[in-house]
Amino acid sequence: MKRIFALIAVISVFLGAMAQRPLVTLSHEGELSFFSNLSALDDALNAAVNGDIIYLSEGKFTSSSSTITINKLVSIIGCGYKSHILADLSVSMPNPEDKLDLTLFDGVRLQKVNFSGTCPNNINATISKTWIRNLIDGGDAGGNNLYTKCLIEKASFNGANTHDTYIENSKIGVIDSSNGNSIQVINCNIGEAYYCPLTVISSIIQEGSASGNKLLGANSTTHAIYNSWLPKSILGSSNIITYDCYFDVPEDGILLDDDLEATVDLQEKGYLGEDGTVVGVYGGEFPYSVYPSVPTVDSANSSVEYDADNNKLNVTITVSPN
Repeated sequence: MKRIFALIAVISVFLGAMAQRPLVTLSHEGELSFFSNLSALDDALNAAVNGDIIYLSEGKFTSSSSTITINKLVSIIGCGYKSHILADLSVSMPNPEDKLDLTLFDGVRLQKVNFSGTCPNNINATISKTWIRNLIDGGDAGGNNLYTKCLIEKASFNGANTHDTYIENSKIGVIDSSNGNSIQVINCNIGEAYYCPLTVISSIIQEGSASGNKLLGANSTTHAIYNSWLPKSILGSSNIITYDCYFDVPEDGILLDDDLEATVDLQEKGYLGEDGTVVGVYGGEFPYSVYPSVPTVDSANSSVEYDADNNKLNVTITVSPN
């Protein structure tokens, strides 16, 4: 009997460990492959071909090198900010035969993403519900690159002048678009802007930093800001035109706190987007969830029982969404 209880304890520990171990699932034409070693993401990318989907569980994903190169037309989908890729990512995509709409990242947390590699114009890449610490040349992913419901701490779009890049319903700590003449921002909270994006709609701009804390226009292009909130003192270029904007600021001059949250009640100010929701990411879902929907082992409803008559163990495992 002691052996039975010891075996039950070992199985329980094993199940708990398996439930917590980061897992990478590769989907190829409906067939699934699973990777759970320390270089699971590397192995999944090496095994993937164009069109495959890579799913990440909760956990921290490392690499055998400091940088992982994404050079295939694949989608990487996580379960929220707890799907954390610790290695830097370098994106260099092949040229598809036809124009392609690609979900590149969805629901993952990234350290640094560099899009300065080869990325053809006929790829429309979407990055959604993703937390990015450092985004480099973020407009080089495709012909019409879209960031939606993202949290981006630092974003550079200096190489985006040949692509159309859209950022919507997102929070951005610092944005640099000095050479990004095609950057369009909609319903976003921006803490600090180096130069003005081409078009800003229903957004907050806290500070300008291109020249003496001024917000300048890139080159001689005309930039337009619509229905947005910004201190009038940061406007430093005649080629920036504002329409229906709010320029009043609180006494302390701070619109965003350290967590990039608005410090004023925008709804009370009548500050609404065109769709009738409060401006910024508050008009949509929060870009990540503290409680991602990930299946977990329900230990309270799982059991291991010994069948003495048949001399075997009956194991029942109940899995429920988190």
